[in-house]
Formats: sequence, structure tokens, C-alpha cells
Amino acid sequence: MSNLTIKIEAQGNITIMKLIGSADMTETQEFDASIDKVLALGCEHIIVDMKSLFFACSMALGSLVKLRKKCYQDKVKLGLLDIQPSLHKVLRTTQLDNLFSIYDTIEDAVKGQEQEETSNE
Repeated sequence: MSNLTIKIEAQGNITIMKLIGSADMTETQEFDASIDKVLALGCEHIIVDMKSLFFACSMALGSLVKLRKKCYQDKVKLGLLDIQPSLHKVLRTTQLDNLFSIYDTIEDAVKGQEQEETSNE
């Protein structure tokens, strides 16, 4: 039985990946496959909604870093949304929070992604 559920939905030119549950070592392949699926959609913006993600092992954090690298290479904007306090602490401690745009609400994420786009034009 899977401890991680990944829901993918499109809102205009933004794709939202909702992570629900726990991302442990056994879930990393599923997470990586979902990342590849989202990137194959050819979207311009990806927001990873972490509101309902309560645990992420180091391999899952590595998958987020790989996602960031792929987004950078493909010129896709990436943001993390509504991170649980315990995971946010891990990101701060490992300084991974410096690699990502982090937002509190979906509205802030959409606005932030749009502002990034206009500032790069």
C-alpha cells in the first residue's frame, strides 16, 4: 500500500503536483515517475503543493532537487507551496530552502510565478 498520493492538475499554464501522505524510500520511484510525467506535459510553471505531505526522506528531498535541476534546464518555473513546519525546518537546516521559491498560498504561488515570468522578459 502506498503512503504517498500524488495528484496532478493543470490550471492554465501552471501544473500543480499535490503530495499527500509520506514520501519515504519506497515512494521515491513513484515520485520520480510523476516528476517525469509532469515535465512531459510541457508546462511553463510547476507548483508542488506540500500542504498534506507530512514526511519526506532524504531520497524524496533529492527528487525535489532533481526536479529543480530539470526545471532550470527546461526553463520551467518551479515553486513549493504550503510546506509543513517540520519539513520546512529540514529544508532550512539543509539550506535547500535557498534553492526554491516557497509560497504560503496558491494565490501567492500563482502571483509569484507570473511575476518571475514578467521579470525575465
